[in-house]
Amino acid sequence: MKRLFFALWPDQNTLSACTAICKQLADCGKPVATNNLHVTLLFLGNINAQQQTELTLGAAKLRNIPTKLVLDRLEFWQKPKVLCLAPGVFDPNFLHFHTELTRIADQSGVITDSRPYRPHATLAKKARYKPDLSLKPVIWQSNGFCLAESLSTPSGVEYKILERWHDIDA
Repeated sequence: MKRLFFALWPDQNTLSACTAICKQLADCGKPVATNNLHVTLLFLGNINAQQQTELTLGAAKLRNIPTKLVLDRLEFWQKPKVLCLAPGVFDPNFLHFHTELTRIADQSGVITDSRPYRPHATLAKKARYKPDLSLKPVIWQSNGFCLAESLSTPSGVEYKILERWHDIDA
């Protein structure tokens, strides 16, 4: 079984902006590795090969992929101890797309989190506090979405993109 999630991966400008902020967070938490920066669209959990095939086939049919977020708020989430960038407001298409991905997961027998969807990019883990930083909004731009795997390695968690989809209608 693989530990999977759907996500937006950043373009180079977004990656550079987020990496610069991550460096400023080193005193209050463990910055997320540059190659792990993403916005989760839907966490799936442990998935078997059949479910992965069904998820991949369903995701390939989706269009109108929301790929742009204005991340203008640094938030400290106490319980998971993370610092993340979040949008003050976001395009309702993100909720619609999340709902579509959830429908595909349900049809594949995958039980997903029922909490309300909140798009965000985690920048630091094991955070102890929210620093007082003056941030310029980050325009998160992606050229599609992907199915990624979370891998535990001796040096920590790494994320590997398994499939990518681009919105050909965009």
